[in-house]
Amino acid sequence: MENTIKNLEAQYQAIINDMTIEQIEQRSLLVSMSAPTQNNILFQKLLTDEYNYRIGLKRYDELYKKVKNNTITKKERRELEILAFGEDFVNDKNPNKKWRA
Repeated sequence: MENTIKNLEAQYQAIINDMTIEQIEQRSLLVSMSAPTQNNILFQKLLTDEYNYRIGLKRYDELYKKVKNNTITKKERRELEILAFGEDFVNDKNPNKKWRA
């Protein structure tokens, strides 16, 4: 059973990888209106994860360009740090802990 789910997840991920952001949005809407079967729930989760990943990368690129052009604000720099390192890392108050490998 678990092997079947992993295979299905791999098949869904392959389909999603070939989609544009607009196609992911459209397919997500269709799946959300469908019956909540185990397969639909899995597909919706994978669609949502991929969408969030791509939007995050797009925003990261926008902010990084601002760094290169020296036009980034403090608020945007913090957002970039969170996208790059994660919120827990950025909010950690222990400076010695931050840079350990």
